[in-house]
Amino acid sequence: MNPAYILSTNYEKLYELIEAGATVAGFVTTESYTNDIVQIRNNGVGDLQIWARGIIYGEVPNYWKDYQPEASEIGLFKASCQSLRLQYIVPNAGWKKFPENKPETPHRYCLLKLDGEGDDDFRFYWDGEKFLGLKSRCLAFLEIPEFKPE
Repeated sequence: MNPAYILSTNYEKLYELIEAGATVAGFVTTESYTNDIVQIRNNGVGDLQIWARGIIYGEVPNYWKDYQPEASEIGLFKASCQSLRLQYIVPNAGWKKFPENKPETPHRYCLLKLDGEGDDDFRFYWDGEKFLGLKSRCLAFLEIPEFKPE
């Protein structure tokens, strides 16, 4: 286990978190990507989504009852998580307040908790002085030392 954060596959707890309004970071593995970093969220109109960079890896749309009335929302969500081998980062484990703290290692990607709108992503590159391309105010960060985009 990486000491910077804790990973979990407790999909019932993840479901509770996103239903309560949290956006949670995680990793998925597909045929195309290994450990791609994603957001897990309720998109505000009732769709439960696992996505990154405009790619929706998994989704339980808000109209799921129309097509699978015998299913449960949490059951569909868990099945989607399992098929993606999703592991999520337990919220608040390893996060550091910003700007009081800075990432320890330059040239790393970090996950950010942002204040405001205007950013399409939640991971940014720390160049040693600033997060490149950041438009919103950063409240906290989590270093992801082994994350290297393809």
